[in-house]
Amino acid sequence: MLELPQFLELMIVKIENMPSKLAVANAGKLAVLETGAKIEVPSFVESGDIVKVDTQTNGYIQRV
Repeated sequence: MLELPQFLELMIVKIENMPSKLAVANAGKLAVLETGAKIEVPSFVESGDIVKVDTQTNGYIQRV
């Protein structure tokens, strides 16, 4: 079995528009990581930023 570390630092390669229903509910954006995974990030995060991601929850932790 392959075990990932709990946290990874990954680059955002693209920011996508959130579906309108989700965009109204929160102030985040949808980011595509260098691995192809998509996560929700705060509105201040931009393409090219490196972010810390929790691999267990697939959640944004912080910008690094």
